[in-house]
Amino acid sequence: MIRMIEFEARCCDTSFKVETKPDRTSGYLQCPKCQQIMPSVSIAPWKVWLHELALIHAQQLHDRSYPRGDSRQFSVDGAAAELAACLILCPGHIEDYRELAASTGRNIGKDLLGAWIGYQKDFEIKWTQYCSENAGILFVRRPVGQVDVVPSRDLVDSIYVLLHGTGEWYRASCWADRELLLKKGERNPKPMPVDGNPTWGAHWKKLYPFQSITSRLGLLPIAPP
Repeated sequence: MIRMIEFEARCCDTSFKVETKPDRTSGYLQCPKCQQIMPSVSIAPWKVWLHELALIHAQQLHDRSYPRGDSRQFSVDGAAAELAACLILCPGHIEDYRELAASTGRNIGKDLLGAWIGYQKDFEIKWTQYCSENAGILFVRRPVGQVDVVPSRDLVDSIYVLLHGTGEWYRASCWADRELLLKKGERNPKPMPVDGNPTWGAHWKKLYPFQSITSRLGLLPIAPP
């Protein structure tokens, strides 16, 4: 018997208690008030697992160009953003995500598989601490072993989604396909939370608003449990 999972989500200035079944059913989390995709979720039930995952990733990804600060904390936030994106875009595959995240080190362009979401392309999840008029960059780092970012080489043909937050709550801000990120991006956009390593990215307001993702990609909501 598959156990229900419970967590909190926010939309329409309201918090909701969500119950869903990780039965590998595709579909996004839908707000019961506005019927749009739910943009914000709490990852509180998985905090211990995320810190354990961060220890694994710290060993696997020691060469990543982390932002200033505690690299393990940023790894926790990055993984938390991926988990939050899974709860928003494909909650029925939360256990598949956890298995994939624990078993792979570098998973560029395949943080969430398109088959889980009901789309032909995989999803790359990005994280930033907060979004505002002047901050909140969806960026791609210089690949390990390369001296610079080459957008035509380093931007994978996936759907990029940016989430912001820290601690327990994470919110999806924007998304882009490869073509839009190539068009709107720039080298080393500021402010950039990196230690001088080359990046390519764009401010979140230059990209598609997150809640347009369902209509533009033809995504469907998950059926009620």
